[in-house]
Amino acid sequence: MAIFLFKKVMKAIFKYIILTAVWVCMFSTFTFSQNVSGEEGLNAFYIEGLGNGGLFSINYDRVVYQGERVHGFIRTGLTEWHADDTNALDIGIIQEGGILYGGPNHFFDSGVGVTLWTSDIEAFIVPRIGYRFVSPEGLFIRVSPAMLVINTGDKEDSFGGYWLGLAVGYSF
Repeated sequence: MAIFLFKKVMKAIFKYIILTAVWVCMFSTFTFSQNVSGEEGLNAFYIEGLGNGGLFSINYDRVVYQGERVHGFIRTGLTEWHADDTNALDIGIIQEGGILYGGPNHFFDSGVGVTLWTSDIEAFIVPRIGYRFVSPEGLFIRVSPAMLVINTGDKEDSFGGYWLGLAVGYSF
């Protein structure tokens, strides 16, 4: 009984540590980033269907490394899930790191992300590749096939299938 209780407490603590880290990263990006000359287009705010968040998500990403042809980015986002058998709200926190290759408007886009769910320890692990277009006016479009791996904590990982994600938003 004590071991079961200990595991449950540790899972709850882990979940809140992860959520705190996500919020700190999100707000520090907004607080400390400056839009100086040459930094236009490094931020993007967009909605995505059939991507890292499952059916839909709202996301923000930021290019944190900008080379001549290779760029590194981080992404954070939120999604929501309602199971058929319950009215309980389950919020998913999306985190991803990735690499862009190309430019200035057309990119090969690859990344590996995790979606953590607030109701339990379950997580989606999502490796993906795709194409990203960013227009000079700020139009952001990304098409990316993704493979969904579901990590259920105590159980073995399971394959969740392939998704063809489509994201549309604004780059600034």
